[in-house]
Formats: sequence, structure tokens, C-alpha cells
Amino acid sequence: MIISLAQIPEDGLDISGEIDSSILEVPDLTSKSPIRCTLHVSKQEEAILIRGMLEMTALTPCARCLELLPVKLVVEDFVQLTEDLTKTEIDISPAVREEILLVLPNYSKCELSSSGTCPIFGKNWSSLNPDTPSAPLSDPWSVLDNYQKSDRS
Repeated sequence: MIISLAQIPEDGLDISGEIDSSILEVPDLTSKSPIRCTLHVSKQEEAILIRGMLEMTALTPCARCLELLPVKLVVEDFVQLTEDLTKTEIDISPAVREEILLVLPNYSKCELSSSGTCPIFGKNWSSLNPDTPSAPLSDPWSVLDNYQKSDRS
């Protein structure tokens, strides 16, 4: 999104628009919408201040089942300060990209219902309840003990 500095009045400029989500370049992220921007651009003493909100909806793999899970990405307080007033326009796309990437979760996992069912895909995950005690693990060193004994023979 390019903002022309000549179009900014003294009291500021309100801008609403969309940026193509292909600027994100994230392999496991499928966009369901462009990045929607609601911004206020104002001239400061020796800078241009851009503030506002960014949001988009994307699909990311669920950490539980690897199905694509819808995730809403929102940046409530986007801020960019540009001190280079020699340019006639500002491209905010790189800053928007960075802000969206910062709110992208490390992994997404659907919230299960009380019965342990995925509300989106309907799969039952109750057998993987973390409160259910698991069987004790065998001694991991026994494999090495057996290896050393067979190596000496």
C-alpha cells in the first residue's frame, strides 16, 4: 500500500484499504482474505506517523490433526514512523508484512469440546486427554545394556 505524502492534510488522513496477502510469503499459511488496513496518517514535526489496525483471516495446519484451521490475525495497534520526508510517497507493505508475521501463532490447535471432539472437523480426541495417566515407560537404558552385552560376546 502506497501513501502519497502530498495528499496528507494538516489534520491527518484516514485510509481504509486492502493489501494482497501474498506479500507474507509463508509456506504453511493459506490466506482466506487480503490484509485489511484501517489507518490514520498524520504529519508530525519532522516525520510521518501511521497508526491503525490490520486484520486478516488465514488457514494454518492444526498441530493436533494437520487439517487446515482458520485463524484470525489482528494487529490492534499498528504504528510506523517515517522520518525520511525527501520521498513523495511511502510504501507501508513491508511494515504490514512484519506486523502480521509477528502475530502469527507458532502453532495453531483447535479447542476441543467437553467430549473431546474437534468443533471444526468432528474428530474425537478424547483418548489423548492429557489428564489420563499413561502406561509407565520401560527403562530406556535397557536397550543400551542389551547392546553392550551382545557387543562383548
